[in-house]
Amino acid sequence: MITLISILAPIDDQLNFGDNYVTRMEKLSDNPYREGLSIEDYLHNLNIYAQIMKIYVDFFTEYWYEDNVEKTNEMMNKELERVGIFGPNTFRIWSGLTAEENNSLGKYVLSLDLPVKRSDMEMFFERVRRGDLEFLCRYCKTEYATCAWDLLKEVRCYNK
Repeated sequence: MITLISILAPIDDQLNFGDNYVTRMEKLSDNPYREGLSIEDYLHNLNIYAQIMKIYVDFFTEYWYEDNVEKTNEMMNKELERVGIFGPNTFRIWSGLTAEENNSLGKYVLSLDLPVKRSDMEMFFERVRRGDLEFLCRYCKTEYATCAWDLLKEVRCYNK
């Protein structure tokens, strides 16, 4: 339905098409979490973020030890060998976390939360794709689970 507004109407009515349209659209686009992303794209990517975050948080909850990189690497290596990602029978080699990475990476993963800003979501995706969290992107606890690598393929691309 087209709303007709007289050119003699007050300027606010003209700008808002008589129904507060401009104000509503401004509020929709001015969301501090979406950072300019459409509602649909934000929700789509948020769903993917939540699934990947859960994989990482569960893994680090079970296998990360604060201030004990040796124990962390031992437990993570055992699990990653169990699922066939790294180990003697695979072509992939992972040397484990360094002492510098251990605490900062564990604390980062365990502090991931919702709601999340678009920029923080993008940073997390990038770390999982090819950053310090990439070592775990193909991890699936069971053969029926989806890994982060497969979920990342569904992230909607957008211009910044």
